[in-house]
This record gives sequence, C-alpha cells and structure tokens, in this order.
Amino acid sequence: MPHPNRFCLDALGIDHLPALATCLHPLPIRTSGDILLAAGIHLREARFEPARFDPNLFILLNIARPDVLRGAAPARLAEFLAGRYCAGHALLAAGRGWTSVPVGAQREPCWPVGVCGTISHTRRGGHGHAIAAVAHDIGDRLALGVDLEDLIDDAAQPALAEMILDAQEQELRPTDEDPARWLTLAFSAKESLFKAVFPDVRSYLDFQVARLVTAQAGWFCLRLMQDIHPRWRAGQLIWGRYQWSGIRLTTLLVHPDPDAPAG
Repeated sequence: MPHPNRFCLDALGIDHLPALATCLHPLPIRTSGDILLAAGIHLREARFEPARFDPNLFILLNIARPDVLRGAAPARLAEFLAGRYCAGHALLAAGRGWTSVPVGAQREPCWPVGVCGTISHTRRGGHGHAIAAVAHDIGDRLALGVDLEDLIDDAAQPALAEMILDAQEQELRPTDEDPARWLTLAFSAKESLFKAVFPDVRSYLDFQVARLVTAQAGWFCLRLMQDIHPRWRAGQLIWGRYQWSGIRLTTLLVHPDPDAPAG
C-alpha cells in the first residue's frame, strides 16, 4: 500500500519532489519529559518555507484545497497546507488513518467523529511553523486548543496590550517577566482557550472573557470572567501548558488535564 502522502506521485511525476522537500520539513516527535506532551494527545509539527510553495503539493499530499482559499496568496496557502499536513500525521499517530481535515462554515477545522483536534501556524521572515494536536474524544468530553505565536514586536505592543490585557493582568505580570513575553503568552493562552471552547460556544470571543492569572514552570492558568456556555462558567480556572523556543511560543490547552497543578 502506498504511503498516504505519495499516492499521486506517479500522476505528478518526480519534478514536484524538490518542492515537497524544500517547502515542508517535518519536525522530530517530542520525547518524554517535554511539557507539551500531554497524556493521550498526539502532536505533530513541521517547518515550512512559503517562498517554495507549489500548489501541486495539495494533490501530492492528498490535502483538499478549500474554496474559501480560492485566490489566496501563496504564503496563506503554504501555512494552510502545513497545518493540514500536521493534522493528517497526527491522525495517523492516533490510529485514525490519513484524513484531509475540511473547513467548516466558520472556517474551523472539521474533525472525524470521535476525534478532538486543533491546528495552528505562524510565519515570520520567510519561515513558518505549523502544529496539530488530536486525541480520541468519545462523548465530547475533551476540550483541546493549541496556538503558535512569535514574540510580539515593540511596535505592536501598545495596541495589542490594550486589546488583550485588562488592568489586573498588567499588574499580575511578574516583575522579572519581560512585558513582551507576558503579552505574547496572554495572547497565545487565550487563543488556545478560544479554540478549545469553540465546539461548545460556536462563536468567536473577546479577549476579556478570560484573564491570565499565573504562568510558571511551563504552566499557565486562565480565569473565565463571564459565562460563555453551561460548561464554561465565570470564575472557572483553566490550566494550560506553554513552551518558549527562542522567540516562538507554543501554548497547549487540554481540558480536563489530569497533570495540571492543583488549585
């Protein structure tokens, strides 16, 4: 049986292999002890080079190109492709077989029945990073969100801080924490939350619905500031994981997470 990523190779010919080899670079699977390794969660990641994107890679990789991306710039297509590539491999790791994850009415990824999943990507300076996480979820009990962000630059900080942080979040920043890193973490943590709750709330939320109350040793905690769903109530504390790699931040929210700190 051919590898799911190579089933169209004969039809396309080998001329497209260089584009695949230079556009997408799978990253090593995370090993035991990594803070982002949560029980039952299958993570897959890749780097991508938007300038080397080839539209034929959608065919080569068996990834459906959605109508909503008709006319999209190559860089946007490259990040979408990379995210779905990671999603397909995460599904394989979960034993579900290769699947091209379609786009829903609100541009959300639509996962196979019995699967909870999440995708993120970021790009800066001609380079990008994509990640996907999936888990088996019989009964819709699991909430899962992942987000990738590059450190917010100085010019964007004032406007974004006003949008993302409330006054208490500003005060809660540890004195030894760089303001840009605190802002980026708050932004990314809330983005992971929004992805995790989307299957329940089915709408996009304002940053003020949650407050970042603490972050240390690879764990962050958000407090919901208002009711957004019967499952998600004001005052609820929600823990997530984070990891910096240079200027790139990954946040992962798994709820419930049996490994989350108490309190």
